[in-house]
Amino acid sequence: MNRIERLRERMESGVHKAHRVRMSLTVLDDTEIAAAPHIIRKARALEKLLAEMPVYIQDDELIVGFRTVFDLPDYITAEEIEHRNPHIETAGRLAIFDYVYNLCQDGRGYGTDNGVVPGHHNVMSKGFNGIKADARRKIDQLLAEGAGDESEQVQFLHAVEIVCGAIAMFAARYADEAERLAAAETDRQRKSELEAIAKVCRNVPGNVPRSFHEALQAVFFTHLVTWVEGGYLVPVGRFDQYVYPFYEADIASGALTQDKAQELLNCLFVKFNADQDKTHGKPSYYGDTGCTMVLGGQTPAGDDATNDVTYMVLTGVGTVRMADPKLRARFHVGSPDEYVRAACELIKQGMGTPSIENDETIIPALQKLGYRPEDARDYAIAGCWEILTPGRSSEKQGGSVKMPYCLEWVLNDGANFISGQKWGADTPELASLTTFEDFFDAFRKQLAYYIERMVDNHNKAKWAQMPFLSATLDDCVERGKDISEGGARYNDIGFQLAGIANMADALLVIKRLVYEEKELTLEELRDILLSDYEGAEDLRQRILTRFPKFGNDDDEVDLLAREIIQCFAGEVSRHRTRFGGHFRPRISTGGGHAFTKAYGASPDGRKAGERFAVSASPAPGRDLKGPTAVIKSVAKLGLEATNGGANLDMMFHPAALAGNDGTEKLMALVRTFVETGGMQLQVNVVSNETLVEARKHPEDYRHLVVRVYGFTTYFTQLLPELQDHLITRSEYEYSA
Repeated sequence: MNRIERLRERMESGVHKAHRVRMSLTVLDDTEIAAAPHIIRKARALEKLLAEMPVYIQDDELIVGFRTVFDLPDYITAEEIEHRNPHIETAGRLAIFDYVYNLCQDGRGYGTDNGVVPGHHNVMSKGFNGIKADARRKIDQLLAEGAGDESEQVQFLHAVEIVCGAIAMFAARYADEAERLAAAETDRQRKSELEAIAKVCRNVPGNVPRSFHEALQAVFFTHLVTWVEGGYLVPVGRFDQYVYPFYEADIASGALTQDKAQELLNCLFVKFNADQDKTHGKPSYYGDTGCTMVLGGQTPAGDDATNDVTYMVLTGVGTVRMADPKLRARFHVGSPDEYVRAACELIKQGMGTPSIENDETIIPALQKLGYRPEDARDYAIAGCWEILTPGRSSEKQGGSVKMPYCLEWVLNDGANFISGQKWGADTPELASLTTFEDFFDAFRKQLAYYIERMVDNHNKAKWAQMPFLSATLDDCVERGKDISEGGARYNDIGFQLAGIANMADALLVIKRLVYEEKELTLEELRDILLSDYEGAEDLRQRILTRFPKFGNDDDEVDLLAREIIQCFAGEVSRHRTRFGGHFRPRISTGGGHAFTKAYGASPDGRKAGERFAVSASPAPGRDLKGPTAVIKSVAKLGLEATNGGANLDMMFHPAALAGNDGTEKLMALVRTFVETGGMQLQVNVVSNETLVEARKHPEDYRHLVVRVYGFTTYFTQLLPELQDHLITRSEYEYSA
């Protein structure tokens, strides 16, 4: 068993979990700190934890660092807790409009920024000591201009100084531990490795990395401390771009071989998996870490960005075979065939990675939104699908606009079919909707009402201060503003659209049966749906088998889906965040497509409680003409309007992509997706038989990694609803 296999075995068996401890820490026992502004208290809490959290280095490790304590010291005062944010119920998401705090809150009830890509490029070019010096220069400037030491800008910058010093001190503690272990080590090779680790941790991330090893260690320390501060989805960004110069220099100087560089990289990949069970603080979200790593694409200047590290990452992820990092491969029409092939070969391994990001659609969409051209070309992906510029964006997950509810509200005077609760707006009498255009207008009004409620919640919300994350971003220090106060260059919020395929299919049924053929009135259709098709099974089967369905390259239903999406995008895009940013439309469902007990039957033949379509994909079992037809349907949607992202999920049986011919087919499919205007593509290559067996015998399939909605994780750790979703998904026996 080699080093990487041993490290993976220890990580998956949870050896490191024995070193997790609970510590009752506080900074409020210091009267000076207790009286300080909130952001200073939080910075001091992070500093205290990094000073006292036990450090631990495993055998064989070359990249070090563990989170051994999972709670910050007490820094929130009793008064702040007593007067917690009155706008949102604790934990959020208790009603469909209340999705402001996507994953977690601090003790005041303020949400944390999740999914923001830290400014790793700044850590690489300045180190945290350089960032700290920038903060000091800005403080001196503000004081010279007449700002008081108690001003919010100065206090934020003081907090930046504290956290920058804290991470350098934390790394020094690991250097001390490596030296302690080296002194007692009898194995010559391991002793040398520990001494090298100590030297690395003495330099980074406080200072600029001097080697590829130091660059990787700086990345991991930054990633780790972002989690410690309170992040729950922590992306890695354009990794191959910001670490490549260190690799190139080491190879050129002879200081590093490619084999050794690959081993260091694989060690980092194992490290990313330490806290899979702690995602969002809930085991039910096992693996939804947001640890996305973006490869390839274009440089900020518009050149092809593929480099040696791009290929090493693809090789390493295929070797390590763990849930993290979750790769997102950027492609453009000029992407090298070698890169497309390498990505497709990894997809064929059946881990659901990498997913595909289309520069040809995404970059123009961002530029149209107002992003600088160089920032648009430098985009990365946040926790799941969210498109943002690394180190320059605050991109919040704003929640899901669930289309099935909008349709229910039109038909049921604003009330849900299942619960009877009136969540929607008042609706005209159904008899007054005499044309399909009248009906669609009523649908549009419910959609607008839904979006306005969500916008209102977001613009009232308060966000937790995150001085460490803010310190890494391009503009926060220069502006003297935390990310929670709009310090980032771009301050956007994304709204998801869920159930688009079902709604297109359903509206087509209404258009035909009610308005063209006049077989049913709206009242009769509503009653059939409220009864869950009781006594109308013949009608349901006719709907399922004889009506066009989205995903089969049928213009009638595909263009109806386009109309719905353009309507959604227009309603979302007309609003602005309280920091002047954009609300951004995105086609993605999260896990909502699998948790559907609250939804009644819909006119597309879907019965109450059945799953609906995932993201931009066809409804389950409705795509009958193969993957090329699906891609052609998606290409008609006008995805340049969905500048927050639009994700298509596909599943292939391994036999369909076997051998070199299978690789060529998949490459052709990817090229077609890029050239026809798709935006984001996720592919699972696994058979239903394998998934069924894995559910029956999880002990035999503990290494089975699959792509779920926006993340990859171990199939055996998924909730039953998500396992069912994957098992019932379409499989393509694809032939050219």
